[in-house]
Amino acid sequence: MKIATCVYIIENGYVQMANQQKAIIGFKGYGGKIKPGQTLRQNVVEEVWEETGGVPSLRLNPDEEGGIHLREEWLQPIGLIDFYNGTEEEVPFGDPSFRVYFFLCKRKLGKAVDTLEMRDHQLFNVHYPPIDRMVKGDEVFVPKILLNIPVTGWIRRNEDWSIHSTHLLEGVNCPSESLTF
Repeated sequence: MKIATCVYIIENGYVQMANQQKAIIGFKGYGGKIKPGQTLRQNVVEEVWEETGGVPSLRLNPDEEGGIHLREEWLQPIGLIDFYNGTEEEVPFGDPSFRVYFFLCKRKLGKAVDTLEMRDHQLFNVHYPPIDRMVKGDEVFVPKILLNIPVTGWIRRNEDWSIHSTHLLEGVNCPSESLTF
């Protein structure tokens, strides 16, 4: 099982999302797989910096200044979802393919520029996220998260990333996210 994070940066009723260009395609929040020795919050801060252009070698235009800086204390845990991308027999008893910890952040410093992984950074009204242009399957939980409703549970995706089945609970506090991996 891989452990990952995802953060949605919200300011003045708008969420910043970008179009992922690698493994999966579509608008999403920022984040990635945990590296050994990282806490979840350290991972969020690092991934946002990299995915928004803080590292010149990852920018599409290395001369363009960019990068969003977040602070760990600005992060609010909002969800924990296990994603099953394998056989139907895994759900819900086997190990998930990914366990993703979700956060909201209502402060930021800097600006996003296009990178090799994330492009077309845009602001969307939290009440009207780009459902039809998001990563397939995210439509079942992201709108709740954007409205500050905690979500926990599991999702099984089909090979095309569409939703096969889900078991999500709303309003349940997220388990401890102070772990180091």
